[in-house]
Amino acid sequence: VLYYVEINSDQSDFTFQGDTTYLVSGAVNFDGLTTFEGGTVIKYDTESDSSSVAVYGSVACATSPYRPAIFTSCNDETVGESTYEDGAPTYYDSVLSLNAAGNGGNIALHDLRISYTYYGLHPAYGDVFTLRDSQFNHCVYALQVEYMTCYFDNILINDSQTAFSCADCAMTAS
Repeated sequence: VLYYVEINSDQSDFTFQGDTTYLVSGAVNFDGLTTFEGGTVIKYDTESDSSSVAVYGSVACATSPYRPAIFTSCNDETVGESTYEDGAPTYYDSVLSLNAAGNGGNIALHDLRISYTYYGLHPAYGDVFTLRDSQFNHCVYALQVEYMTCYFDNILINDSQTAFSCADCAMTAS
């Protein structure tokens, strides 16, 4: 019996439900409206070189301070249902890539927890990106931003080699 939902194909108008653990086992593209509910756990297959979520449509965060959306390695047994493959939690490729063109040029996210990533969060190609009340743990690059103006409020970055990587962007943090 599996206690998690495996996602390995493109989706449209998808909601990551707050009471569910998801295993992303490939490069999955999302269009339409993608919603992250508080309490959802999205784990990435570390055996695959291409496990990633790329959002090309609109994105909504239905999260809160005590119910963040959690993105982590499939071997992270501290949250969600077991998707254990083999070994300790390891870095996986890209956790969440956002193309702002599908959001009218603006993206606002809040209450996320991202762990064990190579690239934690990658917003690109828009006007304004806002991120608040979020955590990055054990990342090589916590935030990789391209071609946007960014506002960060109350962001914790722990055990990461590079906090911010920026290509043609402006950043303000508080």
